[in-house]
Amino acid sequence: MSRPLRYPSLALLVALVLSALLMAPSANAATTRSITIAANPTAALAGSKITISGKVTKTPQGANVKIQRKVGKKWKTVTTVKAKSAGKYSGKVTLKSTPGYYKYRAVATAFEGLKKARSKSVTVAALRKTSFFKVSNNDFLMQSTGSGNPGSADGSLSKPFTVGAKVVLQRKDAGVWTTISTGKIAANGTFHLPFPNAKSGEHRVYVSRQGLNAGVMSKVESFVFV
Repeated sequence: MSRPLRYPSLALLVALVLSALLMAPSANAATTRSITIAANPTAALAGSKITISGKVTKTPQGANVKIQRKVGKKWKTVTTVKAKSAGKYSGKVTLKSTPGYYKYRAVATAFEGLKKARSKSVTVAALRKTSFFKVSNNDFLMQSTGSGNPGSADGSLSKPFTVGAKVVLQRKDAGVWTTISTGKIAANGTFHLPFPNAKSGEHRVYVSRQGLNAGVMSKVESFVFV
């Protein structure tokens, strides 16, 4: 005796069809992309220009890329550039005139079936300018009793300055800058750099960056010791 055939219910058929449709890739699905970002330099004087650049994947030439700066909890677009070949982009942005640390990111807007892409953020320091206090139109002075004898280089910085910032004295020997003394900025902004033997020639002083106070290189000064 044969058994009667059983057919799946209508509800089951509908469920199977919907499941197949959901699992099948859509021909119109937007393409996911990624975007990188880099700042050059990552620290510069407040109000100066820096370059933001990177690359967007799966992006044709001419697609828009927004460069944004974080303001509070929101992101503000500071410039919009066009992607070039291979999705590369680059743009100039002006740092805020107020010293501080600022976050930037890049956003590739949705474009002809391509999803929006956001980069990670990069932090850029907008620095205060550091300046030498000039004496007789010199950034620093040197003194010694004569060639080959001990001596020192002395000078000071205008405010603002960072107490304890490293100071380096260099002399140019045979075309190469050589460090002959190091020291630190004192509480009153002065520096005193003793060296073992005086030698005529070109000299310069460099003060390193500390926090949001920029580093600074002096003018090259020529001194003669006899």
